[in-house]
Amino acid sequence: MRTYRVVVTDEAMLQMKEYLSYLKNDLANPQAAKSLRDDWKETRESLSVIAGSIGEPDNEKLVMRNLKKMHFKRHAYVMLFRLNGDIVEVVNIYHDLQNYEQFS
Repeated sequence: MRTYRVVVTDEAMLQMKEYLSYLKNDLANPQAAKSLRDDWKETRESLSVIAGSIGEPDNEKLVMRNLKKMHFKRHAYVMLFRLNGDIVEVVNIYHDLQNYEQFS
């Protein structure tokens, strides 16, 4: 089975930290932040195995930027990533309710 090395850009890491901070500090819900952090880790691990089998997204903007998307396993978040050989580069993380296709 082919595996990929997952690299997270500074921007994607900052986005994830902002979501975690919002849950922990603004909503005063450290358990929700921990659950999201755990899901983030598990989703990255899955991405390292299945990245090559994820098809093209429906959105033309994402396709033009050579981006694919993967939803978190248990939370309403999505990772946008680029596949380059054996490397998966996670470039952005958005909540599903955000119009992330407009930002990309």
